[in-house]
Amino acid sequence: MQSTVSNNDFYHFKQNTKMRYLNFLILFLLPWSISAQIYTGKIISVKDGDSFELLTEEDEIIEIRLAHVDAPEKKQPYGKASKVFAANLVWGHIVTATQTDTDRYKRKICIVEANGRILNLELVRAGLAWHFKKYSEDRRYARAEKIAKIRKVGLWKQSKPIAPWDARKRKK
Repeated sequence: MQSTVSNNDFYHFKQNTKMRYLNFLILFLLPWSISAQIYTGKIISVKDGDSFELLTEEDEIIEIRLAHVDAPEKKQPYGKASKVFAANLVWGHIVTATQTDTDRYKRKICIVEANGRILNLELVRAGLAWHFKKYSEDRRYARAEKIAKIRKVGLWKQSKPIAPWDARKRKK
């Protein structure tokens, strides 16, 4: 017996494929796009190298923690340098903060952009923050950290820099 595929069968196959694709988009991509909140405003407080307060265009104050990075604690070597570097990049400028998550302290975890530069990435490039691998698999940050180590910039000038997460453990 000979099997033939009619135009009607092809039409239904095509429609089912479109529906599967649409379902994929709805199930996997839509929730991410809904959760990605974008804030625009001015940084009004720099707490340390990776924590800020943003005054939005709607006059709301939002606590921000930088995504992908962990800067030295205030009392660690390069803690003050990290804070000053971050402040110089964002203070008094209009910034865009794209939220990727919320932490346990209710801070918005964000990628912060000012004057076409991504602050998170610039801190790592300058050797003033670690790529926070526990929470980030972004290869750009891993690559930036590797280059900073090779060039011995910022905290990588030290023979044995202590990561902030280790410093926090020792403090407890």
